Amino acid sequence: MGVCLAVVLVKVARHKKGVQTEEMKQYVAWFLEQHHQQHLGVRIVLIFDFTDAGVTNMVRTCTH
Repeated sequence: MGVCLAVVLVKVARHKKGVQTEEMKQYVAWFLEQHHQQHLGVRIVLIFDFTDAGVTNMVRTCTH
């Protein structure tokens, strides 16, 4: 029997600190909750692609 997985790819270089940070956190939380409700037992793999990302792309709360 195979394993069901959902893959979420986050390209960090496309996101910057600022106003959208809180909206992005809320969207990710909403997305994960929706996925969990609709696909019970399906694992989620989060992949953070840091290609071309720098310090300006990191959120302070995530780096501590």
